[in-house]
Amino acid sequence: MEAVPTVTRERAPKSHNLTNRLKLKVNEAKSAHSMARLLRICQTPRVLTNLEAWIRRRLRMYLWRQWENGPNRFEELRRRGVAKFLAAVAAGSPTGFWRMSGHPALQKALRNHVFDFLGLPRIYIAR
Repeated sequence: MEAVPTVTRERAPKSHNLTNRLKLKVNEAKSAHSMARLLRICQTPRVLTNLEAWIRRRLRMYLWRQWENGPNRFEELRRRGVAKFLAAVAAGSPTGFWRMSGHPALQKALRNHVFDFLGLPRIYIAR
């Protein structure tokens, strides 16, 4: 009998691993940093600030989806300093991911400095 050849291959990253996808998004944003330097001379800063706000909201949405269920969401919000009542209201809400990314509890828990700490570059910095 012939020996069965063993084939080794690298494991592909799981598509449901949102932490890795979040890191990829941040890395994509970092690679766009050189383009951001060019955009700083833009004549319409509101367009850039709106784009930056949309990117941060999208990242909040990914994190909300990653927390999966009400008890996990409640614990994550409380760990990030959200009041107990506000965290309970947000965690128990049946609202969709995108709408929840604009919820005051989530915006309080994931302020801009959190994304700065993760390495997300600012697209536009007012002078």
